[in-house]
Amino acid sequence: MKNYLLLLILCVVFPVAGCGSSSDSTAPTSSGDDGDSKIEREFVDVPAGPFTVPAGEERFYCYTTTLKEDVVIDRFEFETTPVIHHVVMSKSTVAVEDGFEECNELFRSSWQPLYVTGTGNSPLEAPEGAGYVLNAGTQIVVQLHLLNATVEEVTESIAVRMRKSLLEEVEPIRLVVYGTLGLSLAPQSESSAVSACSNSESFEIFAVFPHMHYMGTSMVVEMGADKDQLKEVFRRDPYDFDDQRMENLTLKVKSGDHVKVTCNYNNTTDETITFGESTSDEMCFFIGFATGPKADFAGCIGGSSFFPAECGTDPVNEIGLGAKCSKGGGECENGLQCTQDLLEGSDLGLCIGLNTCQTSSDCGTDGICCSPSQIDAPINLCVPKSCLIPGCDVK
Repeated sequence: MKNYLLLLILCVVFPVAGCGSSSDSTAPTSSGDDGDSKIEREFVDVPAGPFTVPAGEERFYCYTTTLKEDVVIDRFEFETTPVIHHVVMSKSTVAVEDGFEECNELFRSSWQPLYVTGTGNSPLEAPEGAGYVLNAGTQIVVQLHLLNATVEEVTESIAVRMRKSLLEEVEPIRLVVYGTLGLSLAPQSESSAVSACSNSESFEIFAVFPHMHYMGTSMVVEMGADKDQLKEVFRRDPYDFDDQRMENLTLKVKSGDHVKVTCNYNNTTDETITFGESTSDEMCFFIGFATGPKADFAGCIGGSSFFPAECGTDPVNEIGLGAKCSKGGGECENGLQCTQDLLEGSDLGLCIGLNTCQTSSDCGTDGICCSPSQIDAPINLCVPKSCLIPGCDVK
């Protein structure tokens, strides 16, 4: 069961498996050193457009395409234009129709980022011998944040270029995710959300993508052999959602290393802001692109950060839901399991149910049965009322 719940919750936030139609093209490599600069490289172009932005206005557009062949990609590149504010290219696990849609969400829980670029040309190249393995049928989403600062309407088309690897066998690049879903930002206040945990395997990160929404002001990441030896390894201060970009960063992470992520916010609204996808919600994720992880999702999210801050405050009910427990302690009854057994590195020890309910009545007094809405599998969680996870549909 190691990392099972981690994978489960991350599938709600960044599920694995769409803008125009993709096409193959052959062109000389534009940059990078392949050992033989005369080799012509093949590209898969993922177009987005045409799109129109009225004078002085802002738009979020999404273009979805389904890959027609298996490909291994070792580089993403994009030539920006003045109307482009940022581009987020992702895989999607939620099936949608290919083509165009207006998408005002800042980030969808069904997107797993592949490539992010801002107002400049910033290619992303995989480490030697590594690549992104994308199977035929994978849906690719290109989200465009467009801002037309001119006095005339603009109509354009763009394309993100994915360069095919020369290698048939590569070390797959996987996501490493740190952060928290347990956000509760008080109105008209500055606040912080902190996630701290230990890694269960070793890997090497080569690029990172910090992600918050409009209330985010800065993000700091620290790492060390234990919580008393933390050193800062990444900082984006100030954080600006309108300056979305990946950064090249080499981090060698060892099994057991402690990672602490601090997201800082300034909630200028009159409402409490919690985790979510829309412009009125917030997120706190430090996403790494790495070689070496064995699982589709690596990294860790520190214990209670999977759950709202008030999780664990409910009284224990008649079936033992919400009872305190410890890793390997065997304290949970009636088929319930300890979060410390389900979550690698969890500091929250509560008895919950995994596939033990069909409706909330099966969870006892004040218990909730819910199913992660983004997962196409019969997975149900039985949790105390205060521990309801965002994106989990109550049954």
